[in-house]
Amino acid sequence: MRLAEHAGEWIDRTKTLDFSYEGTRYRGFAGDTITSALWASEVSVLGRSFKYHRPRGVLSLANHDVNVMLQDGARINVRADVTELIADANWHSVNTFGGVAGDRARWIGKLAPFLPVGFYYKAFYSKRWFPRWERMFRNMTGLGQVALDAPHIRTPKRYGFCDVLVIGAGPSGLSAALTAAERGADVVIVDENARSGGSGTYQLGGDNARFHTVRALDEKVRAHPRIRVQTSTLAAAYYADHWVPLVDATRITKMRAKAIVVASGAFEQPAVFRNNDLPGVMLASAAQRLAYRYSVSPGERVVVLTANADGYRAALDMLARGIVVTAVVELRASHRFGELAHELEARGVEVMTSSCVVEAVPNKAGDRLAAVRIGALPPVGTAAVSTSTREIKCDTLLMSVGWAPAANLLYQAGTSMRYDKTVEQFVPDRLPEGVFACGRVNGVFSFDSKLQDGRRAGELAAIHSGHAASAATFGEYAVIVPAEPESPSHAWPIVAHAAGKNFVDFDEDLQLKDFANAVQEGFDNIELLKRFSTNGMGPSQGKH
Repeated sequence: MRLAEHAGEWIDRTKTLDFSYEGTRYRGFAGDTITSALWASEVSVLGRSFKYHRPRGVLSLANHDVNVMLQDGARINVRADVTELIADANWHSVNTFGGVAGDRARWIGKLAPFLPVGFYYKAFYSKRWFPRWERMFRNMTGLGQVALDAPHIRTPKRYGFCDVLVIGAGPSGLSAALTAAERGADVVIVDENARSGGSGTYQLGGDNARFHTVRALDEKVRAHPRIRVQTSTLAAAYYADHWVPLVDATRITKMRAKAIVVASGAFEQPAVFRNNDLPGVMLASAAQRLAYRYSVSPGERVVVLTANADGYRAALDMLARGIVVTAVVELRASHRFGELAHELEARGVEVMTSSCVVEAVPNKAGDRLAAVRIGALPPVGTAAVSTSTREIKCDTLLMSVGWAPAANLLYQAGTSMRYDKTVEQFVPDRLPEGVFACGRVNGVFSFDSKLQDGRRAGELAAIHSGHAASAATFGEYAVIVPAEPESPSHAWPIVAHAAGKNFVDFDEDLQLKDFANAVQEGFDNIELLKRFSTNGMGPSQGKH
């Protein structure tokens, strides 16, 4: 499944690494993650779901889900999507009884009608049955096995200081860092990924000009004497007075900044339809990361489900990397990026508007996507399902229907957010003193606008940290960035199905019908609904 070499790929093809997964030996390249190496070796079942033990594969490839959570001895609950491959590791999936392929708990999915939302509360309510339920839950729940002989590792700490701390090294973050440094500020820019550049290195729309623009910007940032770049580093929290712990593999740095720019981006959100968790159904950004970062083909025959320009660009990226794209299924009746659709149609890709994926069809083994059934999009918020469907053969479905801001740090800093209907997401309304936001977390998605928004935030952060700018310069970057031409997120990318298995929370195996049942039982307050259903309470909390 390896693709041709790409200038921005993260792998080193001259250095191979052997490793084991579930008792079988595999080989990858230095720079691969565990997941990318396995997907390149045509391993599509990479884990089992928590409740029903359904087969799971790649979803986000960005640490935004835990479909692929592994263990090797004392290394427990490792997120394989973002963990670099190491030689001679012996990985096993957590949450299985007898391994991924022969998981003895896979029959639980057939008992789903007897395990409705909130069943555990009712089970614990009975004093008679409580001990039996407790033993069963203790045996079946929990992720990974604690190694009692695991060595105790002490992690050192250090202290750091800067004028401006930029969190996120994507296009807007790089632009903010360079602007602040050019105004005289001492800048630190951090990113949790192994390399900087963010979406500017893999969401290209088949046009390498965007890649070269971001690469040139990245080179300027790294060459600037007042900028320190720290990759593979997580900004773990926000504390008072711009105190941010930066965590990497070897230490924690207690960074104190005079101003902070949050350019943390957004989490791509899955669509909801029957069997939307099948291996082969993944977010479009995951497929783009596979294709550009690791030169791995997400599949051989692709269909794209979209409601934004990003989906069309993902289709063009697949074509640019030599992958067959059969069709683009567009939820909307019309949009403002017609040139992208025309370009795809000119290359033989069918574009179907006002349509949806009603159901993902598994192969005979039930462990990989084999086809999708397409129908007319039902009215928003209804339970109606199209009775007339068309089946399209494919082994990969890419979902690009919307985004949610990665605003965790902004909330911790005390930011007041508001819901912006023009982009269908929460955006900063009132930021605390010395805290600035730019890029997708700020509701800005267009490439040029992200660069401009980064310059604006970097300018204001430099001024706040004591590096004054001329009135003309301040006026240039204090202006409001142009509004998005259309919303990047669909308000309701949800298709009900009488047979269920349309998952909203992949961690907890929560289906669309679970929410209706919870409301029917009286948990109609959103906070109670969350707790009764356990929605968003798994390891991916806050990301979908």
